[in-house]
Amino acid sequence: MLAAPARGTGFEILLNTGAMMAAKEIQDGRKPLRRASPSERAIAELELIEDVRQRIDRVAEDIATGKKTYAAIDAMRLADLLGLDFNDRSQWGQSWWAPRAKLGDNCDEYPFAESVGLLHGHISENRFQKLDALANDLILGTGTETSQPTQTDKKEDLPLTKREKRLLGSLYADEERDMDAVLFEENCTSLTSSTGVDLPFSVLIGDTGEVFPVDVIGPYDEDRDLDDEYIEVW
Repeated sequence: MLAAPARGTGFEILLNTGAMMAAKEIQDGRKPLRRASPSERAIAELELIEDVRQRIDRVAEDIATGKKTYAAIDAMRLADLLGLDFNDRSQWGQSWWAPRAKLGDNCDEYPFAESVGLLHGHISENRFQKLDALANDLILGTGTETSQPTQTDKKEDLPLTKREKRLLGSLYADEERDMDAVLFEENCTSLTSSTGVDLPFSVLIGDTGEVFPVDVIGPYDEDRDLDDEYIEVW
């Protein structure tokens, strides 16, 4: 059972003083002394709901209706209000990410030709045999294996289709994934409302355990795309 988060725990997210004042003024029915910001008003509204499950339902309803009142609250603060603790790993699913190896990183003269063997079994046998023969010609050249091509006789790399290039790049990255090169951990979880609406949260944690607000995304944010530059290694 999720409980209302205790202040000063987790990553010691500081309470927004303006939100506290706004909440007190709303509760007392007094006119605010100053105009609270949208985030302060949104935080104040949620803090007046003591039951965390009801807070989750309120946010789920806000998303389902498209009002997005609580989108003004940054994801790290919203997670805290909904009872998530970044220190409690039992609440989160973990994955580890390393830089994505890319064809040509090793300065191969013909990166497609050097790695064409990875395509075996992923394209038709006839197509693979044709590319493999072309690769041998490129790598070995027309003279001895030690001869160096000049700028005038150097050939282009394998003529792969766009699909084959994407496939080979993905296969290469998978082949070269390195657990020892992990840069950060991604923790993901989802809170489910009583009506079945999921509220996903994701946070990136550096290799020394640090978490920064900019690395937290919540149900109002777009999914982060790590696949272009990184690969999941565990």
